[in-house]
Amino acid sequence: MEDNQDNLPCTPPEIREIAENTVGNLLPEKSSEDYNKQYQKFQIWCNDNNIQGISENILLAYFELQRRKYKASTLWTIYSMLRS
Repeated sequence: MEDNQDNLPCTPPEIREIAENTVGNLLPEKSSEDYNKQYQKFQIWCNDNNIQGISENILLAYFELQRRKYKASTLWTIYSMLRS
């Protein structure tokens, strides 16, 4: 995902590098695999449904379908993983 802040000329390269390294280490290695699996499931669902962008309606539809398989606490966990 590209962030508009990456294009700002006022961010010195060394600060940008520190920020990029920090972002890469936010998730514990053990959890990272679970987060990536959830994101991949979401991406596959988007591809299967010809979804190009992400909106609130897209997320509502996705979680409505997930609601049929998972309990509320699991849905919150999945939502949290996708937000990260």
